[in-house]
Amino acid sequence: MILAVPMSLAETYVCVDKNGNKTYTDKANLDTCSISQLGALNTYSANLAIKVAKKNTKTTKKSSNIKKVSNNKKSHSAYSNTVVSKQTQTKRDATRKQILSNELKNEMQALANIRGKIRDAHSKNNQTSIPQLEQQASEHQQNIDVISKELSRI
Repeated sequence: MILAVPMSLAETYVCVDKNGNKTYTDKANLDTCSISQLGALNTYSANLAIKVAKKNTKTTKKSSNIKKVSNNKKSHSAYSNTVVSKQTQTKRDATRKQILSNELKNEMQALANIRGKIRDAHSKNNQTSIPQLEQQASEHQQNIDVISKELSRI
């Protein structure tokens, strides 16, 4: 028989490593952990949220498309469809594009810096740091690819 303990009743520990980084866990390491003094946690039942959503929606079938329609136009459910004006969406898109453009610029600069460090490591024949630098360069390149793809969607 398995006994499940609700998370709100489980002991929570805070562990601090030698660098001062904190990790919260339910498994204590007596050398580095102490009982955390967390306040009450807000919880909700996913089943209840689904029941509320089903109560406030009906399913209509049009051609092969299935569409959820809210029964209550004033519903503030997390499942209700939110419509924003074209002007609001355009403004949000412009802000998002600016943020992504800045992130892309930062990633490209970071990649250029890492590539410079790789060149320096090669010129100094420092073979021990090259794999780590190449990994960092790869991560920055992946970030650039993802950000560029996201920018192309806006």
